[in-house]
Amino acid sequence: LSIVGGSDTVLGTVVIHEVYPDGAAAVDGRLKPGDQVLEVNGVSLRGVSHEQAILLLRRTPAKVRLLVYRDVNLQLSLLDPTQIYNIFEMELTKKPGRGLGLSIVGRKNEPGVYVSEVVRGGAAEADGRLMQGDQILAVNGQDVTSSMQEDVAAKLKV
Repeated sequence: LSIVGGSDTVLGTVVIHEVYPDGAAAVDGRLKPGDQVLEVNGVSLRGVSHEQAILLLRRTPAKVRLLVYRDVNLQLSLLDPTQIYNIFEMELTKKPGRGLGLSIVGRKNEPGVYVSEVVRGGAAEADGRLMQGDQILAVNGQDVTSSMQEDVAAKLKV
């Protein structure tokens, strides 16, 4: 499993970012990206930082009990994705000698690139809309939904 979020992040809660195809969670088949992890073996993740959540998940025995929240209405919705998700376009201008003020992360062996950090004092923070966990859909008008992290990073640096 790969998680994002925590009490010390903009997300505020711990969310499953990726279910690794070779892991126990994939074999089980019930966990999905976007699921919110509420408890690990009876220990609440409310108010737990990202690092604390990672430690809790790493220190689990072979059999783990997770309490998870999933928004079923969102998954069953037949609405247009732009009505379900907050999709927006933004224009960021690099400061001289600096980047856009964001870090990105990709899924292991899968396309899709997400914001892993919004850097304090950067252009992304100044805009105020971009948050950790947001998926980058396009860069300069080019669709990057099926691109790997390295390709998107190169496009963002141009």
